[in-house]
Amino acid sequence: MIYLFLTPSESTVCGSIIYVLVKRYPSFDLHVDSLIGDLRGNHVFVYFIVHTKPSGGDQTQSLFDMSSRTNGFTFFSDVLSYAWVANAGLAILDRPYQFLAKNYVVSGQGRLEIPSFKTPNPSSYSEQILVVVTVQDHAIDSNFISLNYTIADIEGNVTFYGPDLSSRSHPFGSGSIEHPFLHGLVEYKMTIDYNYASSQSQVIEVRMYSIWYHNFLPFASN
Repeated sequence: MIYLFLTPSESTVCGSIIYVLVKRYPSFDLHVDSLIGDLRGNHVFVYFIVHTKPSGGDQTQSLFDMSSRTNGFTFFSDVLSYAWVANAGLAILDRPYQFLAKNYVVSGQGRLEIPSFKTPNPSSYSEQILVVVTVQDHAIDSNFISLNYTIADIEGNVTFYGPDLSSRSHPFGSGSIEHPFLHGLVEYKMTIDYNYASSQSQVIEVRMYSIWYHNFLPFASN
């Protein structure tokens, strides 16, 4: 399907969004390096909302890799929250301009300090941005304990604290989707506190989006 989307036609695909609801998994580990190269060459963002009760197949790593390496994201969600997550993720259509994309490999307990940033908003007025954070590259398991983050200006005035993700409360599945208000022209910092049960490597992704234009970012790496 995605290969066909990239097939040359009269319409450009540069900057397109591919948003896929996944119920059936691939049956084998797909080799997607070439496809990812084509997607990145056209700045195509790939997003997967993956149901944790598949109708078939058992491989999801290639889906996560494809989204992560194109600055998209993948959510793994169960039957209780799947429709909610699928709908919430569509906020990328309302705020299509990505202005921050970071991937981190972590383990155990610790803190991440995201490099300071400004929104693309050219005025000092506030804007409701979209912040997406994912906490694992697969369905939530017992390794995940909690994650919270703080967004504050560089003087320490807190704008947002949350989302209180824990092993007992993760309504969005393997991440969070939030809409804090941030002012234009203000420099902010983001601090993420995470806690996993083991030393096994985990992937945390951070994405931010605005209604204001921002040029394509470098691709996040981990």
